[in-house]
Amino acid sequence: MSSCHFYFALLLCAGCSARPVGIGPDGTDTDAMPPMRPDFGMWAACEMQRECGDVPICVFPADEAGFCTDACEVADDCPPAYAEGGSVVCVDVGDTQPVCALDCGGGRGCPAGMRCEEIGLPAGARKLCF
Repeated sequence: MSSCHFYFALLLCAGCSARPVGIGPDGTDTDAMPPMRPDFGMWAACEMQRECGDVPICVFPADEAGFCTDACEVADDCPPAYAEGGSVVCVDVGDTQPVCALDCGGGRGCPAGMRCEEIGLPAGARKLCF
């Protein structure tokens, strides 16, 4: 199990990405294409907070890439995942406050571009998407 660390900055979440639906501008069926992980903002990959732009937190296992996220009190404070897979949760990672994450425990899996990893948290081990 890896320890989970995160960096926190006093910024507000500017938004989140949404899954495209229907026919794309090039005439392709966007429902058939798996949504790509955002390159920037909520749920984007990061190794440090400055890679997250207006999203204030980068959560990552020790020595591995993580994801950009925001603080929360309950899961309803969190934006939806950018694609199917993973269940949006508000989880205590052991620093200043709980954060939005995607739970992949119980075989739920992760959205395209993310991996499921078990990490140690104050409440015990949990599987999250990174």
